[in-house]
Amino acid sequence: EWSLELWGRNLTDVTYYQVAFAAPFQSGSYDAFLGTPRTVGLTLRVHY
Repeated sequence: EWSLELWGRNLTDVTYYQVAFAAPFQSGSYDAFLGTPRTVGLTLRVHY
């Protein structure tokens, strides 16, 4: 038995902040981590 999967994340390639927070010890400054860009993949699974 086998299966083939086509998958994608953030297909429109939108830039977004995954998390943002006030930077410690830097008054008035913020840090942020961007979310992942467009990602596509193909997964093949084989069960025996």
